[in-house]
Amino acid sequence: MNYYNFYDIVTRWCDAKGGDFTLLSDLRGGWESWAQTDLSMFIKKMAFQPRGFSREAVSGTVTANLLQNNNKTMLSPGFAKLNQKADLIFDSGTPEILLVELKCESTGNRWKFNPGLRNDVEKLKGCGVMGRRIAVGICVSQEYVQEATRDGFQILWQKSGATCLVYPFPYGNESTSTNGFKQSTLPPLLPINIFGNQNPWPANFQYVTPMFGSPQGPINPFN
Repeated sequence: MNYYNFYDIVTRWCDAKGGDFTLLSDLRGGWESWAQTDLSMFIKKMAFQPRGFSREAVSGTVTANLLQNNNKTMLSPGFAKLNQKADLIFDSGTPEILLVELKCESTGNRWKFNPGLRNDVEKLKGCGVMGRRIAVGICVSQEYVQEATRDGFQILWQKSGATCLVYPFPYGNESTSTNGFKQSTLPPLLPINIFGNQNPWPANFQYVTPMFGSPQGPINPFN
């Protein structure tokens, strides 16, 4: 699961459910658990299933790295204890994993939103994982968007009075930028084939990731 794949999934989910984010943010008691669950259901219903996806789970790779890491000062407070859970995990049993932390702004915790984002970044920062890590935040207050971008978050999606922010950690030479990422519910198009026509990609497309982890787009069967 590379960053481009994840951006695509989250953008499509936000397009489908984002119209409710502002209403949900006004509910006392928070809606973060709903967001995690609904996004998980969205992923579970995808035609192409990412390998090793789970919610509120401990990554076997994370646990192994913690056990082997004797320098505890390298671990952030969030992952300093074994069995620390991430909100979402894509763990195929190799170092090519993705850990996700998600925060949502709501009436009862508006003032905690940005500190919560910073805590998620610290939690992911030193967890001893070789794979990808990303903090995600969904908010409806513009001042919190501005504060988050000053902290290094990028805007992935912004519609209907709500904003989805992401803080991806560097991974090899893979681009983490959301600039130019098209917010569209339409499936991507294949490159022009030998007949000179563009071909709509089927619903079960998957992306190719080369040895360095940079997304190259869908496989073109005409190549």
